[in-house]
Amino acid sequence: MKNQIVYILPGIFLLINAWYDIRKRKILLHSIWIFTVLWILFLMFVDKEKIWQAFGGILPGMFLLASAYATRQAIGYGDGLAVCVCGLYLGMGQTFAMLFYALLFCSVVSAVMLVCKKRTYKTGVPFVPYLIAGYLCTFL
Repeated sequence: MKNQIVYILPGIFLLINAWYDIRKRKILLHSIWIFTVLWILFLMFVDKEKIWQAFGGILPGMFLLASAYATRQAIGYGDGLAVCVCGLYLGMGQTFAMLFYALLFCSVVSAVMLVCKKRTYKTGVPFVPYLIAGYLCTFL
């Protein structure tokens, strides 16, 4: 049961935020708080030995948050926070893998859209849907 929660909750979190990211180009801040507090409580009362692994999983998201600051939000803060939440659930290794696949898919799709002249370099791209693709590839 514990292992299923680790895989189901981040998927639900990403689906909710992908829908909102596509529509509004934002992340639901309430969902970040809810899923973070829910997981920390789960770790405190059910699975205490994974607490350090969970906090190590935040590092890829912290890297994205630093990148958002350095690039004046070319990458949004919400994307970094979404990766932080997933990192709490998945740990550092799986979060880096998810982020790698997400960046790979995003760059390929963006390059194709640029070549087909559907987008320009200035056009923003919702990133959370690519995180879902990366999440699925990480576990297949």
